[in-house]
Amino acid sequence: MVSLSVIIRSNIPPDPDALGSWKLHKADWKAFTNNCRQEIKIDSIISVADPTLFSSEKLITVASYTIPKSKPGKHAVNTGWTVSVQQL
Repeated sequence: MVSLSVIIRSNIPPDPDALGSWKLHKADWKAFTNNCRQEIKIDSIISVADPTLFSSEKLITVASYTIPKSKPGKHAVNTGWTVSVQQL
């Protein structure tokens, strides 16, 4: 019996505007927590025009320093399909 593995790859270049995804399993959560405590204070939140936007921007800034991101477009797609010749 012979097995064939099928690997699909795209020749389409990655989207330059695409964003990588957060690698949450590699995050430095202690540093994230400490930086959030330093950067996001109640006084600063209530003194801005848009507290939600302010808080979101601060969280993303802190996350960018403490949580790595994947590189967009760098993922090969391996289907994992294996077909036996006898099944064809």
